[in-house]
Amino acid sequence: MTDQPTAPIRTVWTYKVNGEVMGTYTEDYARGMYETLAELHPTTRVQLVRFDHYASDFATTGKNWTSVPTVVADTHPEPQKKSTAVELLDPLRPCRRCKGTGTFHIWSGPVACRNCSGTGKVPSARDRRRIREADQSIYRLIKAMRTRAEERDGRRNGRIEFESHQGFGLLEQNEPHRLPALFRSLEVGRVDDVIDMLIAYRNAHAVKESA
Repeated sequence: MTDQPTAPIRTVWTYKVNGEVMGTYTEDYARGMYETLAELHPTTRVQLVRFDHYASDFATTGKNWTSVPTVVADTHPEPQKKSTAVELLDPLRPCRRCKGTGTFHIWSGPVACRNCSGTGKVPSARDRRRIREADQSIYRLIKAMRTRAEERDGRRNGRIEFESHQGFGLLEQNEPHRLPALFRSLEVGRVDDVIDMLIAYRNAHAVKESA
């Protein structure tokens, strides 16, 4: 076991924009850029990161120091992993339709098996049922949001419903990591807040596209 000091020998700071490191700076400069970008670009993921450098045994590691990154602040943090209905409880089973080969033979020749998407394996019956239940739960949340948008419009296919629907599609396409937080907001009843956020997201995207 290699001894490592409790305190770093050097610390540098940076900020990331959509995962890209923008250089190394002092803490004050990196923090200032993080706060500025977070305010000016609310839909962009910005992170404030600290790199602690620890002394290292060159003969063992080939380096004089090792770097340990720590995300200090994040405008769009990844949702914490937790047990959900779509996590598999059972091992995948061989697909009966293609006998686990991933290929199904029809009159015109072999094709990828639709039942297992060509993988040769499928979830257990219990897991398939849980996946369907999770999909139905998400569908109910989206349906409730669209119904509320129609209520605010006073009619079907109005502006609010249209723009929030567009905003959801753009968010799903560009920043799918934010969807779990969106669904949690819908679950606790923040339907109007989610609708307003999606409209703002859609409008910001429209402004960016027209620039």
